[in-house]
Amino acid sequence: MIWRELTQTDAPAVVAFETTVFAQESWSLGQILEELQSPYSTYFGMFTSDGTLGAYGGVRVLDDGEIMTMGVLEDHRGEGFGRHLLNLLLDVARDKDARAVYLEVRESNQEAIGLYSSVGFVQLQKIRNYYRFPKEDALLMGLELK
Repeated sequence: MIWRELTQTDAPAVVAFETTVFAQESWSLGQILEELQSPYSTYFGMFTSDGTLGAYGGVRVLDDGEIMTMGVLEDHRGEGFGRHLLNLLLDVARDKDARAVYLEVRESNQEAIGLYSSVGFVQLQKIRNYYRFPKEDALLMGLELK
């Protein structure tokens, strides 16, 4: 497994990952390129030995940080990649002097909620009908860094 910061040249791999993991909620190529080019965003990916993007996520930092997306291919879940990725993103937020980091997560995604809670994120509010496919509420979670 190789972890590295993603660049624009990784966009096709990110599109394939998004389509596989997030299906109808996946980002378009344009959205991915915009994020990868943003001076405020940092994205990391984990590549398997055959070059497949097995996990990826990103954080955008202005005054506060926002975890923009995070995911792990089903074949690699439970191997600690989500925790490693989250720690990489939180390190970026700290390095950029973010006061706090926020994220949205499906209310039904108890595995992710458990991961976020284990590093100190707390639920701030419920956002009704945030996700469209399928329709579901999101939990807004936050972590104070300062």
